[in-house]
Amino acid sequence: MFHKVLISTCAVLGLCTSGFGQVTLEQKFPERSTYTVETTVKTEQKLTIAGMDVETSGDVRTTSKHSLGKRDVEGKLRVQEKIESLVISMALMGTNYTFDSTNPDTKGASPLEMLREVHKGMAKRTTTTVLDKANRVVAIESDQDL
Repeated sequence: MFHKVLISTCAVLGLCTSGFGQVTLEQKFPERSTYTVETTVKTEQKLTIAGMDVETSGDVRTTSKHSLGKRDVEGKLRVQEKIESLVISMALMGTNYTFDSTNPDTKGASPLEMLREVHKGMAKRTTTTVLDKANRVVAIESDQDL
């Protein structure tokens, strides 16, 4: 019985090793398709400045819609990204700042309010990434000058 189990195990392991190999991962860009991407970035850090600990944190949630066009005669593909939702929360030295693109003019008392106009511009922007035949980025265009 032990002999059969040993032979079976060796046979299975021998077949499994042939399944391992180098795999190339590449992003596919189906022409004339649309998809939505949700991104969340959380940052927490502790800085020591002049012997004093300063804790900062940030949370950015973005939802964007990506629309792919059709490749042109040169093989270039244009991918347009439009931000649909942008929510930012920041805390720095006891002050809090929030930005929500659904209500971008709601202001608080934080000194970080100077960033609101930048965030409003970011929330309205549309960027276009131009890819070549090998799907490498050759240009990034924006509809506005931030």
